[in-house]
Amino acid sequence: MNYIAIGPLQGTYRQIQNPSQGFPSILSYMLVIIVVLGLVLYLYQILKKTGNMKRNKTMAWLILMVALLVLGVLSFFTAPYMLTEVLFLAAFYAGYRLLKGGGMIKLEIDFLFLSWFFAFFIFHSIILLKVDRYFITMTPALAYFITLGLSTIIEKYKFKIKQERLKSWGLYLIVGLVLLSYATAVYTGHTPKQGYGVQIQSACDWLTVYDPSYQSKVIYSDYDPAVTWCLKKEVKFAVPRIYVSAESFSRFLIDNKADYYIDALSDQKLNIAGFHVIKKLGSIYIYEADH
Repeated sequence: MNYIAIGPLQGTYRQIQNPSQGFPSILSYMLVIIVVLGLVLYLYQILKKTGNMKRNKTMAWLILMVALLVLGVLSFFTAPYMLTEVLFLAAFYAGYRLLKGGGMIKLEIDFLFLSWFFAFFIFHSIILLKVDRYFITMTPALAYFITLGLSTIIEKYKFKIKQERLKSWGLYLIVGLVLLSYATAVYTGHTPKQGYGVQIQSACDWLTVYDPSYQSKVIYSDYDPAVTWCLKKEVKFAVPRIYVSAESFSRFLIDNKADYYIDALSDQKLNIAGFHVIKKLGSIYIYEADH
């Protein structure tokens, strides 16, 4: 739910870049409840319209879909991800054939976005170190189903509204303005006056003065693309959270003969054995090896 709306209105810019580091807002919870109810209602409408189809044909596609889904779930933990992808896509096709003919004109688009979401979800699940930007590939499908759930609820209950304009397009406009206004408020409240890259650049500038021979040194960072750009040299990636302990992370740096480690993203800075902090610039710590 963090990817729908984070809260509160004030926070750090990192929470916008990485919503998993924040927490869902009240709007997110409300939206999820409404959307889930809308999608359940939408599915009920589909099943109701397909109720008159031939029983034998329906049962065959249903059994095939369930069997493929079960195999897909089992393969998720035991087989290559491509097999899981194929099984889930085949299950969705069986589901499409099961519901086809019920008069739902958007059924092809529904299954297109359902396949889209799960294809990327399964693919990203095999990556050991997950970052929030991977979710961008799934946001179009998420946005589609949010819109589908909201529109289903609106179309179901808009007849209770007396004003014709509000009933036809006004309600959609109000919902859109509420979501857009909240997104704007969150972005404004989380955006710093000074860009985060300024701190990275300042830290790198300090290091170049502190150690003029930095180009020949081995440097690691948890924000290696930015540090590489600022130092104009290859900076290797290392992040403590993928190691079982601070000691194992320290051992990794020592074994790889690291001279410096630049921590830019950790909320809790570590005491790294074999290293000491030589500079603090805001949330950026520069560690130097004790040798």
